Amino acid sequence: MFIDIQTIEGEVSKISNTSETVGDVTARGPIVSGRIETHQHTYFRVNGKVCKYKSRDGLPLSDGDEVIASGFQKNGVIEVCSFYNKTTQTIKSVSSLSAYAYGLMLIVLGIPLSFIYIGVPLVLGGILIIYLGIKASECISLVTAAMNLDLHGEPFNPKSNPLDK
Repeated sequence: MFIDIQTIEGEVSKISNTSETVGDVTARGPIVSGRIETHQHTYFRVNGKVCKYKSRDGLPLSDGDEVIASGFQKNGVIEVCSFYNKTTQTIKSVSSLSAYAYGLMLIVLGIPLSFIYIGVPLVLGGILIIYLGIKASECISLVTAAMNLDLHGEPFNPKSNPLDK
C-alpha cells in the first residue's frame, strides 16, 4: 500500500497552534492585486503520537479532550485528515472533493499535452492527487464510523476497521 492510514484514539495533550500565511501581491502603478491565504496548523499529541491538522479556521481542541483521529504519517507526524472530538462532539475533516476536482483537471489538461511530453507529469500528478483524495475519503469514513460506534456506547478499537462491523 502506498499510503498507510492510521487511526488513533485517546486523550489530547501538548496543543500548539501556528499560522502559515502564503500568497503574493503585485503592484502596477496605483493598482495593487494579489491573493493572501492564512492557514492554521494545530499540533497535538494523542497517546504520545504527534498529530497535525491544517485548516483555515483551526481546531476546537483543549488539553484532556478525548479524540479519534485518522490520517497518514509523514516525517513522524500524523497528518490528520478527519477528526472527532468525543468531549465536545465535534467532527472536522478535510475536503476530498477538491482533490478529485484538481486531479481530474490536471488529467484533462495533461492528456492533450502528452503528445509534447509536457502533459505526462500533469497526468501523473492528477492521478496522485485523486489517490490522495481517495485516502482522505477513507479517513473520513473511518472516523465517521468510529464516531457512530462511540455515540451508541460501543468501544472503539483503532486496530480493527469499524467499517467491517
